[in-house]
Amino acid sequence: MTSTRRMESLDIGMIHRGPGDFAVAELQIAADAGTPVLRVFNPSVSDHWVLKTPRIVPVHPRDDLDMEHILWYWDTDAVVPSGTWMCWVDYTASVMLCNLFDDSSEILFLELPMKQPCINRDEVGRGWLEAYNVPWAQPKAAMS
Repeated sequence: MTSTRRMESLDIGMIHRGPGDFAVAELQIAADAGTPVLRVFNPSVSDHWVLKTPRIVPVHPRDDLDMEHILWYWDTDAVVPSGTWMCWVDYTASVMLCNLFDDSSEILFLELPMKQPCINRDEVGRGWLEAYNVPWAQPKAAMS
């Protein structure tokens, strides 16, 4: 029995390395699931989508880093390919990076610096954070 499901457009990206050498990946982070799900299609490895449940590894670990909380509020704003890496970006919090051509089941987690450290992410909500952190929402002088 084949099941169908809807892929979210902001959660999927493609990396092209050369003729016939590419990978497509979708990262699903559901607040109630607890563990991210990575689906990768790489025709040089398999003719089917490969399902992975990667471990998230902080680039800069710290004692007060609450990954469960971060994943609960995660919302992908952009997917950016870079070399063999796919980067899922939440402008209000962090970037998740995965080498799609590596057999590793890890996603690197890079927390973004707060532009306004006095703003508490939990109290003000996503709208205020986007106003301060989204690149196109910054005054021209702040971007130079």
